[in-house]
Amino acid sequence: MIFINKRNYIVLGHSTVIIAVEVQATNENEAMDLVKKRFGGIHEYAGNGGVDKLIGVNGKAESIYAPENVEFDDVMEENYE
Repeated sequence: MIFINKRNYIVLGHSTVIIAVEVQATNENEAMDLVKKRFGGIHEYAGNGGVDKLIGVNGKAESIYAPENVEFDDVMEENYE
């Protein structure tokens, strides 16, 4: 029997994430200023086997979505030593 020594690799990819925030304002400039002041950022949430698997936003009027496919573009060997 022949054993093949397999290694673990982490393959990295990226995708565009779009954030939408609903605000009430008198014009587009004010709307942009309000969002820049109020938006709390993208957060990592626990779930799906870890604390680095899920992302989200906090506000009731905020949403996050990824409309594009993931492009895998880097690979690195996982070293457990």
